[in-house]
Amino acid sequence: MPSREALALAAAVSIGASALVLWGGYRRIRRGAEAAHHRAMLAASGLAVLFLVLYLAKSALYPPQHYAGPAAGRPFYLGLLFFHMTIAGLNLPLAAVTLYHAFRGDRARHRPWARVTLVNWLLVAATGWAVYLVLAVWGSR
Repeated sequence: MPSREALALAAAVSIGASALVLWGGYRRIRRGAEAAHHRAMLAASGLAVLFLVLYLAKSALYPPQHYAGPAAGRPFYLGLLFFHMTIAGLNLPLAAVTLYHAFRGDRARHRPWARVTLVNWLLVAATGWAVYLVLAVWGSR
């Protein structure tokens, strides 16, 4: 069975990779490379699904990890975690609506949803990595 640390790292890598591929897909559509954009966005979605599977596996196999760092850093960590969890909860419905309009070929509806989803997804990945790093350094064992 993989360790909690291995699952956490694999999940962090997969969501980070999804953000990089997502950004690449955005850059491709800005350059007019529609087919490359589609491939990148599907790859980013697949990496996000992989993240979810790894995160749920870690959560099912191991107890939650708690912040055990300096007391002065606890409010910052809890604020970061709350923000991350809030925007992460929005990401799945945002991505689903964005992909729905993309698959239907409805560019007029896809584009405004995609702009919001892009920013949210990148923030989720960045704050997720921040939470991962804090817990890797100061998490309970």
